[in-house]
Amino acid sequence: MTVWVRAPPELLKKEIKGDEKMRKNFVPKYRFYTNGKNLVVAVTSFQGQNVRGVAKCNEQDEFDLETGKKLAAARCAMKIAKKRVKYAKTQREHWLKMMSFQADILMKAEDRYTDAIEIEKQAKHAYEELVKGL
Repeated sequence: MTVWVRAPPELLKKEIKGDEKMRKNFVPKYRFYTNGKNLVVAVTSFQGQNVRGVAKCNEQDEFDLETGKKLAAARCAMKIAKKRVKYAKTQREHWLKMMSFQADILMKAEDRYTDAIEIEKQAKHAYEELVKGL
């Protein structure tokens, strides 16, 4: 017999949009902004949010736009990686809670099944004793 039980509301979450972007082959497209003097900003979107990485040139160094782009993009990629880890951790914790909840239900069902078998044995024994006495 199959028993369907609804999980508690706090464990039921809608799937977060953007799972397709979580795949390993996701490569963000960056937009770059600069003030032309010492600042480069890389901007991309991840899971519907803008993420930015900033590279600021030290006053003592010579400003190089390409180096600034690489550094800003790398910092942006690090932020995205952190967001991916946070998302994956949240999903992992969610499903561990769901599994734990389901395991508790299974244990209770096993206990009920064991009790039912014992009651059946007792009823059968009582019936056989009654029939013997007739």
